[in-house]
Amino acid sequence: MWPSALVLADIVWQRREQLRDKRIVEIGCGTGLPGLVAATRAISPRSVALTDAASKPQVFERLNRVVALNAKAIIPPDRVTCAPLTWSLSSQQSKDTANYDVVLSADCLYDVEGAECVRATAPF
Repeated sequence: MWPSALVLADIVWQRREQLRDKRIVEIGCGTGLPGLVAATRAISPRSVALTDAASKPQVFERLNRVVALNAKAIIPPDRVTCAPLTWSLSSQQSKDTANYDVVLSADCLYDVEGAECVRATAPF
């Protein structure tokens, strides 16, 4: 887990009142820690989408398992989706992320090409 995911998860928790009833997407989620924190009953978002590249099916297997294991205790499973979202300059990707109020991203801006794709995928 990248240190930036831990920092972002902490920021999400500190600002939980601002996230209540919001539609949240985490792009390039990897372990999904910030998005999973946002999905908790304590924050009560409208929805949380945990996304990563389609080429990483193991990410989605792990995330779905974590959501299922925590469903009764802290994460309402009907508010969480795990789905592929590959960053690109495609207009379809930005339409997909335009339906969210909050975009979370930890450690996704590590090169110029990736930064352009993130900007096009999650316009804000």
